Amino acid sequence: MKSKRCPFHHRPRQGQARGLTLIELMVTVGILGIVLAVITPSLADFMNKRRVRLVADELSTLMVYARSEAGLRNRRVNVFFSSGNSQSCYTIAEFSALGRCDCSSTPICTGGFLQLKTVSIPSLTGVSLAPAEQLRYETGRPGIEGFALAFMVPSLQANPNNAMVEITGGRGYQLRMQLTPLGRPTLCSPNGSYSDVPRCAAPLRES
Repeated sequence: MKSKRCPFHHRPRQGQARGLTLIELMVTVGILGIVLAVITPSLADFMNKRRVRLVADELSTLMVYARSEAGLRNRRVNVFFSSGNSQSCYTIAEFSALGRCDCSSTPICTGGFLQLKTVSIPSLTGVSLAPAEQLRYETGRPGIEGFALAFMVPSLQANPNNAMVEITGGRGYQLRMQLTPLGRPTLCSPNGSYSDVPRCAAPLRES
């Protein structure tokens, strides 16, 4: 006597998708974890490297701008750098015998200085500016470091000669913006962390 088949019995059809078992799910999660562990440092490296390069490129571009403005205005143009706990910043301004500029204060420029452009780099980006010691001046404000350089007229040469600013980010990425005596910006890498940028050597000079 044949047994009656339960009307509610369901046999999976050929080719019908089935759900993941617990073991399969755990294996999948484990593989994803390994992939993320590999990708995350690489992504962090890329972001840190990119941030430093963007800041360095913008700084170089604005040094060209400052030099050009000195020629157009036939007036000396100064670049003031400042740094503190919350940011690194710099201000490009037309020179005056009175006053000065400090991008970490309000107002930024005092006396007769005419502010042309100011750039702020928050510390949260992980990128900081470190001008050479030869550019230092006293800000009179505790915890605030001040540095400055100038483009002179009519020669448009940089003062001091070979003024340098180092741009540093996370994971050891570092670039240096250096002005030639004629005031033209160049980029190099102090520690060789950029393969497409020459490693820094002795201060550059133009013939």
